[in-house]
Amino acid sequence: METIFIDRKNTEITVAQGRLKVKQNGEVGSYTSLPLTQMNALVISCDCQLTSGMLRSLSKYKVSLICLNNRNSDASMISVPMSNGNIARRVAQYQWLSDDAKKAMFAQKLIRRKVTLQLSLLRKLKSQRPEKLTQFNRAISALQNLRLQSLTKPSDSNTSINELMGFEGIAAKYYFSAFSEVFAPGLGFTRRNKRPPRDPVNSILSLTYTMTYFEAIRACHGAGLDPYLGVLHQPDYNRASLACDIEELIRTQVDNWTYEMFLMRVIRADHFRNEKSGACLLTKAGRKVFYEQLSLIMPLWRKHLRSICAVLAKKLIE
Repeated sequence: METIFIDRKNTEITVAQGRLKVKQNGEVGSYTSLPLTQMNALVISCDCQLTSGMLRSLSKYKVSLICLNNRNSDASMISVPMSNGNIARRVAQYQWLSDDAKKAMFAQKLIRRKVTLQLSLLRKLKSQRPEKLTQFNRAISALQNLRLQSLTKPSDSNTSINELMGFEGIAAKYYFSAFSEVFAPGLGFTRRNKRPPRDPVNSILSLTYTMTYFEAIRACHGAGLDPYLGVLHQPDYNRASLACDIEELIRTQVDNWTYEMFLMRVIRADHFRNEKSGACLLTKAGRKVFYEQLSLIMPLWRKHLRSICAVLAKKLIE
């Protein structure tokens, strides 16, 4: 019971004696009671009633609050209790990231690792989909050449972050050209798109990336790092750039999970609706399935993100 998802309108949420009480609007004398000591995060993706006492209790028990906007992920918010007050570690982080040569080296290693993970997933999918051999071989060859020619040269302070981001963008193009081949044509997934996502696969990718982004923020706080001061993703208003950097290293896990959800028809095309804006969004039934499945896989991703942040925090003090 690490993460609790609330997805029904007008839900009333209160806290009493260290337990979260969830009551549906109109239900008399009926509520669900959950111990705060067993919770890591409360995710709310609907309009509901909260109390100031509930918010104080979440902070006391170090439970993160995530309020999702299903139509616009940029309008979502997260409240993370400060779980690590190691100021010296943050000072070391600021000093480390002020060194252009170290930043370039870190950024290059991050992209190289991401490309390696993309190659690993494409090789796995290639073995499962031999009828797509040509498409996979083309993408794998392009990614191998990119990693060899552009991402293995020594980095220094003159290496441009923008140049590295350009490599990342090219790699993503090749990667998604092959990854899109494993989905049923009826899903309409031909390339990565967002804001808004226009097909079921992009809808799941965007929503799941949003959730892992929030988990990356929590992992940074837990390791005593400033999630807003990144390397590959440059600091920007209201963006946790370091969390974006860290999250890049589990995106292929999200991609593979998304593929498996559609392959096994756990998530299906009829779990979505298309809006006039062009956005493809989960229905109520679809959200129920999605959050149930996400709660099963998220502990593994959370563990991985925390491990990455722990390694990075150790590097800062070496």
